[in-house]
Amino acid sequence: MTRPYVKKLSFTLLDSITDKDPVVQEQVCSALCSLGESQPGETLCACEEYLRQHDKLAHPYRTKILRAMETILSSHIDELDKDTAVIAILLASNEMTRIKELDCDWQQAASSVLVAVGKRFINQVMEEVLSRFQPGILPHSSVLHTLASLSVSNAFGMVPFLPSILSTMLPMLGMAKQDALRVVFCCALQHFSESTLEYLANLDQAPDPTVRKDTFAADIFGAYDILFHHWLQSRDAKLRLAVVAALGPMSHLLPSEKLEEQLPKLLPAVLGLYKKHAETFQISKSLGQILEAAVSVGSRTLEVQLDALLVALHAQICVPVESSSPLVMSSQKEVLRCFTVLACCSPDRLLAFLLPRLDTNNERLRVGTLQILRHIINSAAAQMEVKKPFILSSMRLPLLDTNNKVKRAVVQVISAMAHHGYLEQPGGEVMVDYIVQQCALPPEEPEKPGPDGEDLAADSVRAVSIRTLYLVSTTVDRMNSVLWPYLLEFLTPVRFTAALTPLCRSLVHLALKRQEAGADAFLVQYNSNANLPSPFAMTTRLLVVSSNPYLGDGRGAASLRLLKVMHRNIHPLLGQRWETTMPVLLEYLDEHTEETLSLKEWEEKLLMFLRDTLTVVSDNTWICQLSQEMCKQLPSYNGTAQEKNFLYKCIGTTLGAASSKEVVRKHLRELLETARYQEEAEQEGLACCFGICAITHLEDTLAQLEDFVRSDVFRKSIGIFNIFKVPEIVSVLRAKLRDTQEEHVLPAAQHSVYLLASQHCEAVVSSLLGSPLPFDSHTCALWRALAVEPSLTTQVLELLLEKMSKDVPFKESRAFLLGSTADRVATLLPLAATCALYEVLSAPSSGTVVLELYPQLFVALLLRVSCTVGVQLPRNLQGKERRSTSPTKPARNLDPCSSAVDALQALLLRGGSQDVLRCVEQEGGWELLRTSARHEDGVAQLASSMAKYAGPRLPLVMKALVCTQSSVYEIQRVTTTAFLAELLSSNVVNDLMLLEPLLDNLTARLKDSSASVRRLVLRGLANIASGSPDKVRAHGPQLMTAMVSGLDDGDEPHSLVALEAMVGLARLLDLVEPWDLRLVLLHTTIRIRPFFDSEKVEFRTASIRLFGHLNKACHGNCEDVFLEQVVGGLVPLLLHLRDPQASVASACKFALCMCVPHLECAELAAAFHKYLQEGRSVHFGEFLNSTCKHLMHHFPDLLGRLVSTNLFYFKSSWDDVRAAAPMFTGFLVLHAEPEQKPQVDLEQLIAALQLLLKDPAPGVREKAAETLGRLVKFA
Repeated sequence: MTRPYVKKLSFTLLDSITDKDPVVQEQVCSALCSLGESQPGETLCACEEYLRQHDKLAHPYRTKILRAMETILSSHIDELDKDTAVIAILLASNEMTRIKELDCDWQQAASSVLVAVGKRFINQVMEEVLSRFQPGILPHSSVLHTLASLSVSNAFGMVPFLPSILSTMLPMLGMAKQDALRVVFCCALQHFSESTLEYLANLDQAPDPTVRKDTFAADIFGAYDILFHHWLQSRDAKLRLAVVAALGPMSHLLPSEKLEEQLPKLLPAVLGLYKKHAETFQISKSLGQILEAAVSVGSRTLEVQLDALLVALHAQICVPVESSSPLVMSSQKEVLRCFTVLACCSPDRLLAFLLPRLDTNNERLRVGTLQILRHIINSAAAQMEVKKPFILSSMRLPLLDTNNKVKRAVVQVISAMAHHGYLEQPGGEVMVDYIVQQCALPPEEPEKPGPDGEDLAADSVRAVSIRTLYLVSTTVDRMNSVLWPYLLEFLTPVRFTAALTPLCRSLVHLALKRQEAGADAFLVQYNSNANLPSPFAMTTRLLVVSSNPYLGDGRGAASLRLLKVMHRNIHPLLGQRWETTMPVLLEYLDEHTEETLSLKEWEEKLLMFLRDTLTVVSDNTWICQLSQEMCKQLPSYNGTAQEKNFLYKCIGTTLGAASSKEVVRKHLRELLETARYQEEAEQEGLACCFGICAITHLEDTLAQLEDFVRSDVFRKSIGIFNIFKVPEIVSVLRAKLRDTQEEHVLPAAQHSVYLLASQHCEAVVSSLLGSPLPFDSHTCALWRALAVEPSLTTQVLELLLEKMSKDVPFKESRAFLLGSTADRVATLLPLAATCALYEVLSAPSSGTVVLELYPQLFVALLLRVSCTVGVQLPRNLQGKERRSTSPTKPARNLDPCSSAVDALQALLLRGGSQDVLRCVEQEGGWELLRTSARHEDGVAQLASSMAKYAGPRLPLVMKALVCTQSSVYEIQRVTTTAFLAELLSSNVVNDLMLLEPLLDNLTARLKDSSASVRRLVLRGLANIASGSPDKVRAHGPQLMTAMVSGLDDGDEPHSLVALEAMVGLARLLDLVEPWDLRLVLLHTTIRIRPFFDSEKVEFRTASIRLFGHLNKACHGNCEDVFLEQVVGGLVPLLLHLRDPQASVASACKFALCMCVPHLECAELAAAFHKYLQEGRSVHFGEFLNSTCKHLMHHFPDLLGRLVSTNLFYFKSSWDDVRAAAPMFTGFLVLHAEPEQKPQVDLEQLIAALQLLLKDPAPGVREKAAETLGRLVKFA
């Protein structure tokens, strides 16, 4: 069974090797390798048979199959039997030599198969390969290539064959006329020589320790003779390079006398190749090997050739490098390796050649020479030991060079010197000086492009110098005595400011090392070195530069750390105190960035630190010396205003702590005399200094200021502020006054209308309603006049309510040009009545009546809003509305729905429901009310706000609304139901004893002809879970029955009522009695299952989330009924984690977490908890692999069912789900035990995967191929 099964899997995969997508091709190869992991022999045989049967398969695909075979062989060569090895050998040999033309990838792949087999079956491979390597016949180039590769991969196996191979090959060299074949011969000779040298170097481990170098000498020399005297002269550059690559290792196998004899010709010939080739890596590498061979035999010829060698090699290092490619870098390393060989055998001649070349002004020569010097300092340290003084003195001129490339090379040489003890010699400090100077270069200063066009920023010199300084300070122990305390000298000079951060970091490390060595080693002897900064100079400098802490790569923190570590050198009393105060400052810097730090707050913290330090020291002499040093450093900061300003504050703080009045007056006087008053920042700094000092030395400070004022040095300047006048506003105000004067007759007109309406109310109302729309300002004023007296206002409002509802709200007319599109056009009378209601309700005097008629007005206006959503103005009014937006007329909105919303807002305002108005406004509810798509959401927000802020009004409002529930207009029934449904979200209905009547009323509407009404009824019933959760149990049966009936609502497959029922059930499940849930559990679960794969995202999300809630609700109660459903839901839930919609994937995470307790598997629960936390991105493959592992370990009998369910999703309409299904199947198989195989219909599964290999989505084909590779488990 095994072999046919593996063959079938292999052939299924191999048929897809021609897939147009490269990723799928790679996955097919990977799957083949997976088969090979389990069944290497059978898979290799299947691949061989496939290639044999598909003779016409194109070369690129044959190559991929051969590569897969090589991978299997490389991993499982020890398990391979001899027969299979022979099959692979014959196939590869045939594929490799099938065509005479070179097809590198194909023939290389076949050759690699032979090489992989040859690691164990070298004799069998050699037997086949040598059969194609016959004397007197030029072999196929791939045969030579294979022999070369075998010698590299299995030197111990191959070297015993080499004498006969070489003797057969030697005559062939003369027969080879094609340069391409000659190149292959050279490559073979190179590898043969290298493997022979490896064999000879490890004779103690070799199978035949009697092999000697002279065994190969004669044949190698014969080959050398042809390569050197004939092929090296070829015009073909590739051949010349191949020859020189072979000559390098071959030189080690030549007899000593022959090598000595050939060197005078060989070395010039190799050097001559530098002029012919731009790519010099192979030349340099081979030259290094020849030089090593010459040194190993004590050649005397080398001395004669030395000058020519040095000139040529030096030129190779100095040649301009076009790129920093790995090959170019490798070539440079090989040239430097040649210099190492020469340094070890002729150090004097080498230095005599190199050091004078440091004096040249040519950039390339100087940089190249410095690179060589650095290399030999490192690689020939013993030979250079006595030459240190000469080398140091030769650096004099390079140190003066301003070219950045030279500078960088100099720094690298100094780094090498530091590691090898050069800087401890006399003159070593000059080198340290140089490094610090480069650290102090301005980071932003670019260098002009050099003659070869390369632009190198000064920052690169600075960066390498900073790294070097830190490296030698921290890793080269011998440098401690050179750098300490010498580096302290660079802290105070302004020209080294840019180097402060690296200096401080190095000094901190050095100081800590000294502390470990003991107090004597750490304490600085200031008296014996006049150049060292005093403790006062160091304190001042480090404190001031810390005031701008993020400059210079964080010099604030670096300076403070150095100050802290130097405490014993500054004052013996400071150590303990600074251990407490300094970390607080450093922590503050760590918590902030340059953008978030307040410089003002930071300066205050530093000044507080200074005050605290002065208090701890409490020594007047020390404090006076510190203040003197601070004053002395002031001119150093003339170019940095912020730091100078801060130093002034430090001086004021220090003088404030001094007890010597004479010193205080002297310093204040000097400050006043030397200040730069023309600079505003200086004036501010000086003022701060005097202000701080005056806190403790008021009289002295005032006296000095008085003297200063009398000297008439101080100058003040006062700015003049321009005052602008705003003319447009004045003109607008005049226009408004003019409008007010025109209204002088209005009160009389209003009074007259009021008197008429008192006698003939209906006639006046009708007459005013006949006014043209939109009402002008006078008409509006007359409407408001009708709200003066309560009894009249009552009549007017009732009449307007009647007029608003008497006529139909709109008429449907078919737009002439739009054919079948029906337009709803507002009727005039209800529209005019709505606008009139707004005006009357806007009058403050209508308040008392509004309170009486609140329920009727509220309901009537809400329904007016609902039946005018999307309704248009009559055409004759559309033009008027546009014209009414001119500045001289009222800007009231005449749009039917907006005018109704305005009136409703006026009612709420006048009826004392301002909070309702504001709350709906904040939530955007008024805008929602006007839109068709979100109208019911706007109604819900209004209801919610009413429940929150106008609860006592709800009983009568609800009573009025219930009366309208049988309206002929569906939209009004929808609005009423939406309002009542939302009320159930609030506990206020419970408090007002409205819950029962509301429930009964809504339940009765479940038979409404409108699906929207039925949907909103279900929403309302579910809202009890939020508003009155404690009442859910009492009404459980009623609620469950309503929801389940909603699931079955209508014949539509995607009924929105069913969607609402699912959402509602999810909200109620946790609150109902378990028994009530048990009655509907199975029906509900079965009913919602088809929605898992609905085309509509809302249905997938709601059904899956409800499934999760059903699981959650029945924990501990319904497992026996429910376990079957959990198992059935596992596959869709896991696959829909790859759903294209995030909401569905999120619902799946929730549902899976709710399902897992029913499975009673701790490992699976832990995996779900780890991967499915909300907000965490799931690595799907990793999670699915883990899940399948636990499923197969604990529930092996589910394999068949899970695979069958996955097969259904092979046809999913979503690419990612369709790709996840075979991946799921593959992981199940991966973790199943072989004895579970009977559960799976392998024929059906392989056929389904074959179909997926033709899927239009590459990702699906890729996963199908991967899974086919896993099916080897059931072989």
